[in-house]
Amino acid sequence: MVGAKRVAQWKIDEVEELKDMLKGSRSVGIATFRNLPSTDFQKIRMDVGEKIRIKVSRNTLISRALSDLGINALSDHMHNESAVIAYDGDAFELYSMLAEKRYPLPAKAGQVATSDIWVKEGDTSLRPGPVLSELQKAGVPAAIDKGKIVIKDDKLLVRANEMISADVALALQRLEIMPFEASLHPNAIFESGVVFRSEDLKIDLNERISQIVSARNNAMELAIAAGYMTSDTITVLMGRAQRNAIAVAMNSGFVEDETVALLISQAQARAAALGSLVSEGQPEVKGDKEEKKEEKKEEASEEDIASGLGALFG
Repeated sequence: MVGAKRVAQWKIDEVEELKDMLKGSRSVGIATFRNLPSTDFQKIRMDVGEKIRIKVSRNTLISRALSDLGINALSDHMHNESAVIAYDGDAFELYSMLAEKRYPLPAKAGQVATSDIWVKEGDTSLRPGPVLSELQKAGVPAAIDKGKIVIKDDKLLVRANEMISADVALALQRLEIMPFEASLHPNAIFESGVVFRSEDLKIDLNERISQIVSARNNAMELAIAAGYMTSDTITVLMGRAQRNAIAVAMNSGFVEDETVALLISQAQARAAALGSLVSEGQPEVKGDKEEKKEEKKEEASEEDIASGLGALFG
């Protein structure tokens, strides 16, 4: 076609390479660099190994590759310089693995703070010298105490969305405060026809597991209380039914294999208790009273004889 602009071969090759990487992957994601130096980017690639495939390219070429594969909905989530990610696992697992790869970075003059930046009260490892005036110039409440520099009070140096000055950036570096993070942030991940945004994927796995366990336990308690029989509740329900049946049989004195030993033990215990009550309240028999009278008479006769002999030889 006359006047048609010819596409550079390297762009065609790049698109084909991207498509080859993404084909057959269960999850495909678009990620944005966040203050990510090339050294940290390479570190992330080494940490994830071959499990996660990451490729940086021009947004226009990534969009073309996604469109050719029928997942062009991801193109709406590309911002600034982007990377495309391929993974054979699910989207939540992919997001979790990348979210763990964060590296602290120092502040630079002219950067905008993503959150409030504080210095906290306490000791520092700095020795007195010109650094003290550098800290004070940045607004840090620094002083010398016992031969070292200390921070006297907590101090908010920069509010979120404010620009960091050169003095503050230098002070933060001196104090080894790194307020930024280097990360490869997934903007969105496509899996099984669904585009998951980062806010959809950001979950606390431990909290979710705890909620699932709690829900299962509550469902088990409800099913058992209602007598609803499933493969999970049948053992508990059968055990409860057996205990209830034995209790009914015991109360009615019904003899069978499971209750005979218990009924005999119960009868023996009742007999022993009854025998104890009878022995405690048993009256004295007539023969016992007569024997006691005879014993008293014999004791009286012996006393009479003793007193008579005393009178004779008095």
